[in-house]
Amino acid sequence: MVRTQRGGPASAVPRRGAEETASYHGAVARAYRLSTRALAALLVLLGLAMVVSTIARGGGPLSLGIVLGIPLALLGVARLYLARADGAPRADA
Repeated sequence: MVRTQRGGPASAVPRRGAEETASYHGAVARAYRLSTRALAALLVLLGLAMVVSTIARGGGPLSLGIVLGIPLALLGVARLYLARADGAPRADA
């Protein structure tokens, strides 16, 4: 086994600097927030499309498109609402 000057095992992967690591984690966090918002918006659009399509085809209030579309759209709206703050504390808290 190869040893470093301190006597520990040598690392096969070079260490990143603190600034590079922070930059990488910031980019990952931004990508996560963006993808969360995009998927939530997609849920809203899909739910609304289901409701509109069901109504256009003459479906009643208990049709599958209504029963599944409304909760799907509401879940998307709730996810967008929860993702709006980006983890920052609110002023009223």
